[in-house]
Amino acid sequence: MRAMNCKQVHGKLQPLIDGALPPSQVLEITNHVQCCASCRQELQALQDLDTFLSAEPLMIPPTGLASAIANQAARQAFLIRRVMIPRWIEALTLGGLTIGLGGIAFLMSELWQVPHALQPVMPSAVGISALIICGGLGAFISLYYAPQI
Repeated sequence: MRAMNCKQVHGKLQPLIDGALPPSQVLEITNHVQCCASCRQELQALQDLDTFLSAEPLMIPPTGLASAIANQAARQAFLIRRVMIPRWIEALTLGGLTIGLGGIAFLMSELWQVPHALQPVMPSAVGISALIICGGLGAFISLYYAPQI
């Protein structure tokens, strides 16, 4: 069996302190630490830290801390999304989509089959009304979101 090197030992020092290693690895690490001053110092520093932290009283988090952290994380995610997709781009997209829907409604109304008595008047009136309504809605969406940039 080959002796462990410093890189291998370094990743196993904390599990050694915690007692989470099998006896065979404990023996290999102990042999390496006896021969290597650098790893011995690292092990001593980790043991000192472990002793210091275990002497401190265990703190119980306040009630609601987890939900407060989750809420803050959600707000941060929302802000990051806002930075990545500015409001004016959303406004223009929504406005453009509603105007586009109005255009589609207009085209569909031109193809709409009605009795021949109403045909010259009805399709154009419905199409123009749909275009005006969707265009107005698109403009409203754009203007509503723009001041909030």
